[in-house]
Amino acid sequence: MQRYLIIFLLACISLAACAPAQGVQPTLPPSPTPEIITPLPTATEIKRATLPPTWTPEQEVTPTAIESVATQVVNTPIPPATALEVCTTFGEDRALNKRTFTLGQPAQVFWTPVAGAAQYSITLVDQTGASVYVDYTADTNFTFEATLFEAGKLYGWEAYPIDNIGQQMCLGRGAELFPG
Repeated sequence: MQRYLIIFLLACISLAACAPAQGVQPTLPPSPTPEIITPLPTATEIKRATLPPTWTPEQEVTPTAIESVATQVVNTPIPPATALEVCTTFGEDRALNKRTFTLGQPAQVFWTPVAGAAQYSITLVDQTGASVYVDYTADTNFTFEATLFEAGKLYGWEAYPIDNIGQQMCLGRGAELFPG
């Protein structure tokens, strides 16, 4: 019991030490100023412009007009597709090509002709596959300028035939070019 009395007395002493002195009012922190909230402006309705009541379309579209246009499209002749047989012999002309060339000198490449080709697209690519040079020629050979090549890089070329309406006729063919 004595033990509880000692604990009680210690608690009273500690509470007395924490209590404010008599006649002194505790101070409260200042109250925050009220925040003024302004409402957001209201959205204005977007109205679509309307046509005047006197407006009339220039030409009325009728089902027969649509059928007439569709008939014209269907009856338009389509140029015949190039036969795949002309592409079977297309490729690098291995008898004339040299895969190595002297750096600082132009490099010439050759390919076999394709019947019906109006011109050929020729592309030089570097070792990353990026196009370095693209051109067109009517010949079955092409000479790349020496300035296109850099030391330490490998190159490749590709050509493909184009017909008289500008369509690619065959898959591209080509080979490597090794500057030496």
